[in-house]
Amino acid sequence: MPTKSSSENPWLYIFVKPRATIASIVSKNPRFRLLTLSWLHGMPVILHFWQNMTIGTKADLFGTVLIGVLLSFLVGFLGITIGSALIFWVGKWIGGQAPFTNVRAAVAWSNVPNVVTIATWILLFAVFKRDAFNLEPLLSGATVATFSQGLLLASVQVLQLIASIWSIVILVKAVAQVQGFSAWKGLLNVLLPILLLIALATLAVFFIALVSHTGSQG
Repeated sequence: MPTKSSSENPWLYIFVKPRATIASIVSKNPRFRLLTLSWLHGMPVILHFWQNMTIGTKADLFGTVLIGVLLSFLVGFLGITIGSALIFWVGKWIGGQAPFTNVRAAVAWSNVPNVVTIATWILLFAVFKRDAFNLEPLLSGATVATFSQGLLLASVQVLQLIASIWSIVILVKAVAQVQGFSAWKGLLNVLLPILLLIALATLAVFFIALVSHTGSQG
């Protein structure tokens, strides 16, 4: 039974009572705050992508972040929708009963810990400006970091790791709740799509390598 507190304060109680909170949300409106949650999902994805590609170091910081803010709604919505579709589809194999909108709500609300991730990015921008998109020299030791910079980078990594772990915990428990599963079966529902994608990617790489090898022999 959803509690009054989880119903009134889902942003807080999703951290400590994910099953009760998601049960309350889907019983009223499974689309609740979907746009905001899409942004929370998409913004870190875009920032990490730009960091990996060092794109952000080649443009104005304000403009880069503004573009990221605008794109994140679409990127986040697509990511949540695709992930939800996979969990929904695979969940049917193991007895899941939730409609797609409820599964999507579970996936969407697992992104609330990204508030912490985004806050760490704000700290990085405040200290490193656009160099926050290229921290590899500091992380690898190629550039010597000051004590305060090193402490900040270590703290950011720890906080982002905690946020990621807690997102997974919320996802598993929320999916289990809407599907009517135990926590362990909810974990299976989350893991199976990942394993399926890995298997398909492995087969695709093997097939491409086989075709390339056959073509080179011919």
